[in-house]
Amino acid sequence: MLIRPVKSSEYSVVGQLILDAYNGLPGRIPEPDYDLQLLDVERRVNEGVAVMVAIDDDGELLGAVSYVGDPGSPYMEFDIPGAVSFRHLAVAQSAQARGIGRMLVEWCIGEAMADGRQRIVIHSGEWMLGAHRLYERLGFVRGEHVREFEAKGSGLLVRLFEYAKEL
Repeated sequence: MLIRPVKSSEYSVVGQLILDAYNGLPGRIPEPDYDLQLLDVERRVNEGVAVMVAIDDDGELLGAVSYVGDPGSPYMEFDIPGAVSFRHLAVAQSAQARGIGRMLVEWCIGEAMADGRQRIVIHSGEWMLGAHRLYERLGFVRGEHVREFEAKGSGLLVRLFEYAKEL
């Protein structure tokens, strides 16, 4: 297993992998604007986000994550001094439960530590139960802050939980 930066030739495949992984989660409320963001790997890379992929020995893409290390990035969802974030963590449905998500999150933790950051703060949809278990096993603590908004087109309420890990 190898974790490396996404290649430009992989942008569309990685974007589709992320969208498919999200859509495969029971209870996910589709949001057209957010789905376009999930697909737009090229834009994230061009805006300085480190999009990392996990590949197996045969070169098959198994997962991806977007590490947001720049506090001024449009992909940073909060303003907490000394904090970084990651977003769009996804593992291909055919590769789930093999430790790939854990490896990608551990890469983000290592990168944050190498960057001298004090914490990682993320948001996670209430339907992302497997991710919540992973984060808690890795020492993330669910905070009291819950971000809520109405999903465009459906009128349904989307709830995102905040998780943080002190480094």
